[in-house]
Amino acid sequence: GLGYIWLTRAPTHGPQTPPALVRQKAPPPGAPAIARFVAQPQSIEPGAQTMLSWEVSGATEVAIEPGIGKAPAADRVPVKPPKSTRYELTATNSAGTVFGEAFVEVKPKPADADVSARAGQLYLEGESKLRANQFADGLALLRQAGELGETRAMLKLGDIFGQDGEGHIHDEQQALRWYRKAADAGDRDGMLNLGSFYDLGIGVPENYELAVLWYRKAADRGSSDATYDLANMYEDGRGVLRDRVKARELP
Repeated sequence: GLGYIWLTRAPTHGPQTPPALVRQKAPPPGAPAIARFVAQPQSIEPGAQTMLSWEVSGATEVAIEPGIGKAPAADRVPVKPPKSTRYELTATNSAGTVFGEAFVEVKPKPADADVSARAGQLYLEGESKLRANQFADGLALLRQAGELGETRAMLKLGDIFGQDGEGHIHDEQQALRWYRKAADAGDRDGMLNLGSFYDLGIGVPENYELAVLWYRKAADRGSSDATYDLANMYEDGRGVLRDRVKARELP
């Protein structure tokens, strides 16, 4: 249901995952609820500002990082991040803690109008090198394409580093990085895989709330796999209150 068999394999090597923070597996009754946490607009140019707005109920403490700290339960604040930034909202009371994310992309205007076309060409050349077993050259081309914004290259790099294979090292952190870049670029498969990483604790501490967030974003963009995974979260009560009716309605 997660779309990749390898995601269920226990990693045998790769970087050590840092100690996980204690997190609630699912918000119990009485835990805070995040009704809204968004950035508008989500994509800005360098030097521009965007507005973070949020609304939380039932929390004794709300905090937003980086740069904001403790915050009221509902407010809106202008921010001007110098680079693409992921803001995390934490809402806490005696019953538990919940989390929300808002990503702001700082995207400079392309100096070259053909950047997108160039990225696509690099991706195709990289794929061709991989098929010819010229792995180092292919990987380098895919990296270039991914850094220029080619989501197909980002997903391919996530797949490559997420599994064992000849000519490369299994690296969960690199896989996570490229899936996150694809997700932040709006790609539903990147969102699905990022949700899977949080769901299974691959490269990051297990966090069901963020898994639900990314599954839902992917499902909203038409991913049937993400819809199925989201239904399982409702069925099991992971990251959301258990709701079997909702689970049956989703698929």
